[in-house]
Amino acid sequence: MLLKKISGLILFLVCCYTAIAQDTTQLYIPRNIQKAYDAGTRNINGTPGKRFWKNYSEYYIRVKFNPKTRKIEGEQNITYYNNSPDTLRQLVFRIAPNHYQKGGERNKILEPADIGDGVKIESLSVNADPVNTADDKVYKQEGTITKLRIKPLAPHGGRITVQMKWNYTLNKTSHERTGMIDEGTAFIAYFFPRITVYDDLQGWDDFPYLGKQETYFDNAFFNVFISVPKNYMVWATGDLQNPTEVLQPHILKKWTTALSSDVPVFVIDSADIANRAVTLKNKFNTFNFKTTAPDFVFATSNHYLWQVRNILVDSVTLRKAAITTAFNPAHKDFYEVNDFSAKTIQTMSFDFPGISYPYSHLTVVDGLDQMEYPMMINDNPTSTRFDGITLTTHEIFHQYFPFLMCTNQSKYAFMDEGWATIGEWYISPLIDTTIVDDYGMPQTNRDMGQDWEVPIITPTTEISKSMYLNNYPKPALTFLYVWDMLGDSLFRKSLKHYIITWMDKSPSPWDFFFCMNEASGVNLNWFWKKWYYEFGYPDLSIAKAEKTTGGYKVTIISKGNKPVPINLYATLADGTELKQHRTVEVWKTQNTTEVEFITSQKVKEFKLGDVYDADVNKADNILKVSE
Repeated sequence: MLLKKISGLILFLVCCYTAIAQDTTQLYIPRNIQKAYDAGTRNINGTPGKRFWKNYSEYYIRVKFNPKTRKIEGEQNITYYNNSPDTLRQLVFRIAPNHYQKGGERNKILEPADIGDGVKIESLSVNADPVNTADDKVYKQEGTITKLRIKPLAPHGGRITVQMKWNYTLNKTSHERTGMIDEGTAFIAYFFPRITVYDDLQGWDDFPYLGKQETYFDNAFFNVFISVPKNYMVWATGDLQNPTEVLQPHILKKWTTALSSDVPVFVIDSADIANRAVTLKNKFNTFNFKTTAPDFVFATSNHYLWQVRNILVDSVTLRKAAITTAFNPAHKDFYEVNDFSAKTIQTMSFDFPGISYPYSHLTVVDGLDQMEYPMMINDNPTSTRFDGITLTTHEIFHQYFPFLMCTNQSKYAFMDEGWATIGEWYISPLIDTTIVDDYGMPQTNRDMGQDWEVPIITPTTEISKSMYLNNYPKPALTFLYVWDMLGDSLFRKSLKHYIITWMDKSPSPWDFFFCMNEASGVNLNWFWKKWYYEFGYPDLSIAKAEKTTGGYKVTIISKGNKPVPINLYATLADGTELKQHRTVEVWKTQNTTEVEFITSQKVKEFKLGDVYDADVNKADNILKVSE
């Protein structure tokens, strides 16, 4: 009897698994993605395959920056490990500062004063053998992409070292993710020649950095030495290794105090700045940082305040993370940013998504952009508290998406911007309960269904006008609607499963779809197909309301093909309001449904829709009930 029960259970589970696996055929899978499934590097059930691999790099970098001349001089040694099954015959570098090179290809407008000669490669060698960069058969630069021919690099563990010396002048006015902030402050990102990702989906990532699209990075080890003039503090990705060699003793003392405090401490205050008493009095101080992360950036200033606290991010290991802010004392809005940041990190660690913050610190720098990097944020000042909170929550949420996951921001930006948008929507009202954050909704309701609007699955590299809609509000809405459809507990469980399964493994959209299907045990392909693959728009309408013996029956029609929840309100004669809710699942097999209200009172009006219910035509969302 027990054997029969066990056999029956196994048969049931196999049938469930088979149903989910077979239903994935509803989703179109591009040939390069299918190739990875066929090769066994990824599984159709949404997990990494037995043959999954990732290449790896180690960067030893020395960089000197002089804010007066804006010149950046660097030398680096890269060790690259080929863990793939392929013999590599070239290395591909992305040299992002060539975005500012005269004659370069770009999709953002730059100030003419910032257009220059780009990065000058002073020397280059491979395994200690010099490379002739004038030989375009060996070394070929096209904009921000450089391809270097090498002797065959063996698969499954082949190793190669690259030595480079380079320099360029940092942009002053066109602050495109990097550049001068003011005369004594700079945020320096995408600054060193970087070997691009070689993966199982597309081989070498040779998409140029054009400005609008962001980049795709693997985790790498960084050991970076940054030399700046005296009185300049440095904040960077990773952990400072030599504080006693660069900081004044009283700054060190305050820093130690801050690392034992869960409330913010000014490690650098106005008196320190006025007295020029932050760093040691060497002509140049060299700050050393180490980390393993997808990217490395730094900021430096001779007049920024520095606020630090240390908060718990893991209740099991009791691990803490330093939450720091570096800002111009003239920008009063930044005095609260440390609080916003700490609350965001705590929510991410213990609530949504409920995964411990993965890094040792987070630093928000008062800059000229709205841009995220591992452990570092470049955020502009804001004029309202609302903007300060929503900007902070959005950019910090990126520490999980893309950085923890190492997703391809260039090609599938919705896999990080969509999550950052829903993170902003969720966390911002927890910081300030008066916030109603409709970020992206006016544009969604206005623009979906236009002739230029394309499905979300369209690679970000191939779109222009639809980029904002596709990367921010549209995917965020799909995550919100699936959350509602699965229910809170199952959605959180499924999302955690996806994060833990794919962290540091660069999941594709199909890995996400199939992983969520598998983790939830629910076939969501009908939903993914409608929202990610199909052209169309969301449009619900109240068709009619009929009086019944117990109240009212309201007919709702989905005129569009994008399923959205039903949130229907009935205003009664005495002014009170009733609400009925249906998840998107109501539209799985039909485009008309009925909603009943049980009430003995007369209804004056029915109204359809909440803040996050996308609808291109709200004119038919209100029905006045006649006498």
